[in-house]
Amino acid sequence: VGTTKSSATSLIVNGSFETPSVGSYALLSNGSVPGWTTTDSGGQIEIDESSIFGAPAYDGIQSLEVNAYNPENVQQTVTGLTVGQSYVLFWAYGDRPNSGDEALQVWFGGSLVTTDYDNLDGTNSALLWSTNSFVVTANSTSELLSFNGMNVAGVSDNGGVSYGNEVDAVSLTPTPEPSSLL
Repeated sequence: VGTTKSSATSLIVNGSFETPSVGSYALLSNGSVPGWTTTDSGGQIEIDESSIFGAPAYDGIQSLEVNAYNPENVQQTVTGLTVGQSYVLFWAYGDRPNSGDEALQVWFGGSLVTTDYDNLDGTNSALLWSTNSFVVTANSTSELLSFNGMNVAGVSDNGGVSYGNEVDAVSLTPTPEPSSLL
């Protein structure tokens, strides 16, 4: 959409997944990662120190793996929104090395924002980050933001049992007022 990460204060809690500190990686029980919950059938959220993939995290030293062992939704209910206000939703998407094809849907307030694909079929030798930025509008004072790991039709491994999509640097900031753009 052509927007960039804003310097305004983000409404996302723990958007760089730095809390709790995990060392190399950890499977954490649902509710133990501040701000985030999961629909994983085992109730686990995976946090990785991204240097284990041959490259640093996009922001800080840790990132979230969506799809810890099963396709899952990792989500946060964002509060403090103004109905009708536009916001810039930003995140970095990590393509893990040797991961096979993966896909990730991003939803905000019940609407699909985009689908990220890593289509490199694991040919990258290190974790590769790409950034995403979209303008979304609040329809309520709280909205659900969800990163959904997907099974991809026709892809046999979908990254394998323990390979998922990496996400980091999630932020949601109000769009600048037109007068401040001058």
